[in-house]
Amino acid sequence: MNKVKRILALSLLCLVGAVLNASAEVYYANLSDYGLRPNKSINSRDHIGKRFRKALDAALKLRPSSADTLIVQLAPGDYYFASETPHPAPLYISNHDHSPVRYVGMSLDSLTNVVVDGQGSTLFFEAPAALPIAITHSDGCKLSNLSIDYPKPHILQAVVEANDTVEGEITLLLPDYADISIKGGKMTLKVDGVDVTPRVCIAFEENTGRVVYRTSDVGVSLDNPRKIGKHSVKVKWHNPALMVGTRLAMRTYARLCPAIFVDECADIALSDVNVHYAEGMGLLAQNSSDISLRCFKVMRSTRYPERMHTTQADATHFSGCRGKIKSVDGFYEGMMDDAINIHGTYLKITDIFADRRSISGAFMHDQSFGFKWAEIGDSVAVVRSKVMDYVGQPVVIETVDPLHDAEGVIRGYNLTLAEPLSPDIDIENEMYGIENLSATPEIYFAGNKVRNNRARGALFSSPRRTIVENNLFDHTSGTAILLCGDCNGWFESGACHDILIRNNRFINALTSLYQFTNAVISIYPEIPDLNGQQGYFHSGIEIRDNLFETFDMPILYAKSVNGLKFIGNKIEHNEDYAPYHPNDVMIRLERVTNVSIE
Repeated sequence: MNKVKRILALSLLCLVGAVLNASAEVYYANLSDYGLRPNKSINSRDHIGKRFRKALDAALKLRPSSADTLIVQLAPGDYYFASETPHPAPLYISNHDHSPVRYVGMSLDSLTNVVVDGQGSTLFFEAPAALPIAITHSDGCKLSNLSIDYPKPHILQAVVEANDTVEGEITLLLPDYADISIKGGKMTLKVDGVDVTPRVCIAFEENTGRVVYRTSDVGVSLDNPRKIGKHSVKVKWHNPALMVGTRLAMRTYARLCPAIFVDECADIALSDVNVHYAEGMGLLAQNSSDISLRCFKVMRSTRYPERMHTTQADATHFSGCRGKIKSVDGFYEGMMDDAINIHGTYLKITDIFADRRSISGAFMHDQSFGFKWAEIGDSVAVVRSKVMDYVGQPVVIETVDPLHDAEGVIRGYNLTLAEPLSPDIDIENEMYGIENLSATPEIYFAGNKVRNNRARGALFSSPRRTIVENNLFDHTSGTAILLCGDCNGWFESGACHDILIRNNRFINALTSLYQFTNAVISIYPEIPDLNGQQGYFHSGIEIRDNLFETFDMPILYAKSVNGLKFIGNKIEHNEDYAPYHPNDVMIRLERVTNVSIE
C-alpha cells in the first residue's frame, strides 16, 4: 500500500463530514507506514507522542496544499504514552490548576484540514502530568474513533468492606496500584511516588452507579489507620450512609489536565470519541469558534468496569468561545462535576484612566488566567458586581495589551475603548467587572444522556440563541440545568437572553445538595445585593413540554429574570426517595417579571 492515496473528496464526505471542503482533494495516510504502531506491552511505551508528531509531519509533507484534507489513521489497538514530551511553552488552561510544564501525548498544533481517525484505538496515559491531546492554533480539524484512558487514575476508588457504626470504624479496600504508608497515626497514599491523599469523596451505589442519596461531598476520614491486608485498611470514620459495597471516589480537588485541550482554533469536530478518565475536564475548549461534538462520550471505562467515576471535573467545558457550540447524541456519566459548562470570563476593572477610555482589568480566579481574553473590535460591557446590573452601553475595543506579572504570565489586560465609560462607575468604592460580549457562542445541546454524576447536569451562560432539547437527565445528583452568571467568586460570565429548554426528560435530580441546586432547573445568578438591583440579569427563557419525574417538590427556581415561560410541562411524582429538599415549593420566583406559567 502506498503511504498516501489521493481520492476524490466527494467519496469521503460521509466519513469526514463538515470538515471537508468538497472542492478540495483528500489525502489518506496510515501512520503505521511511518512506524507508529500499537504496542500491547505497557512496559514498552517507546516515546509514542514524539513518534506520532514525527509521523504526522512526514504525512503532511506529501499534501500539496493545506486547503486539501489529510486523513491520518492509527492502526487499531492500544497505545501507551509515557510522560516524555513536554510542551515547548506553558499552556494556560481555563478552570484548571496551572503547571509550568505539561506533557502532551498527541500535539495537533498549527494544522489545517487534518482528520485523525483512531479506528477504535485506545490511548493510555500516565497521571498526573499527561495532557493526552492538545489541538492548538488549528482550523478545520477533526478527531474521531478513539478512546482515552488511564491505568492508574488519581481518583482512588475505595470499596467499603465493612462499616461498624457502633465503633465508628470503616474498612476500605484501596486500589492495588496505590502505595499505603502509615506513620504516627496518619496515612498517606501515593501513586508512582506522587501524593494523592484524598480530602473528599463521592459515594456511588454498588449496583446502579448512582450517587448515594443525600451524601453530596463526603469528607474523608483516615484517622487512626490500621492495615489489615495488603490493600485493606481500617480507619476511624463514622458515616452510616456508607454501606458495605459502596464505591468511594476519593479526590484531592486537583484539576491537573483535561483529556482534550482546544485553544485558539476554528471549525473543530469530535465524533465517536470516548473519555474514560481525565485528571481535569474531559474536554476543555477556550478562545475557539465553531466546535461540534457528535457521539462524544465521557463514560465509565470498558477496560476497568469496576470504576464508577470518570473525570475529575466537568465532562465538557467551553470558555470564551464563539460561533456555535454543538453537542449532539453525547453520553456523560460519573463526572465529578457537570456534563457541560459554557461561559466567558469577567475581568475585574482595576484602573480607569483620566480619559475613561483606557482601563485595566485583571483575572480574578486562580484557575483562570494567562490566556487570550479579547480581540480588537470585540464588544464589551461593564457589570456592577454586587447587583449584577449592566452600567452604560456596550462599547468596542480599539486596543488590547496584556499585563504580565514578574514571571511573564498574563494576569490581565490594558484596553482602549471606542467610547468613555460611564461616570457612574466608581471602582474605588465598588467592584465592577468587564465582560466580552463577542466571545459568546450560540449553543445546541440535543439528544444527550447525562447520568449518575456529581453536582449538576448542564450549565449555560451565553446571551446568544441556546437550544436544549430531547436530552435525558437521569439522577444528576444536583440540579439538572443551571443558568448562572457570577462576577463575585467564579467570575464566569454572562447572562442568558434567548434560551429554549424543550422535550427533555428529568429523572430524580436533587438526590444531593451542592452549590446552586435550588430546583431541578435552577436559574441562579450570583447576586449579593438582590434588593439593590435595578435591572434583571437573565431574560427570554422558555421551558416547554418537558417531563419531570421527581420524588421531591422543587421543579423550577428563578432569580432576576425578565421574561420567563413555563408551558406544557408534565410533572410525575414518585416514591423512589424520601422528600427532603429545603425548597418545598414547586416553582419559586425571586425578582422575576413577565412570567407565563401554563
